[in-house]
Amino acid sequence: MAELDVSGEVSEAQMRALFGRGMHPDAERVLPERTALYLAAGETPARAAKAAESDVRLGRRFPKFTPPTRGGPACSRPGGGGGLVWVGTSG
Repeated sequence: MAELDVSGEVSEAQMRALFGRGMHPDAERVLPERTALYLAAGETPARAAKAAESDVRLGRRFPKFTPPTRGGPACSRPGGGGGLVWVGTSG
């Protein structure tokens, strides 16, 4: 990765921030720093926290899906069957 000028290992927390929460990999470090900057500039704590989170957000959270299930009212087929049916969530 010499062409990207990066080195070292990626921690589990960094992967969770980036891919799980859609945030900067070092969000745990950067978020308090950004919040402090907004507070020093005179923002209210709520607005400072919201602005800081916006600064470290890179995308959206990884979506969560409902796993396939067997039987039950949410996935039963007309006529019985009881086969495997995918039940996803929207949004």
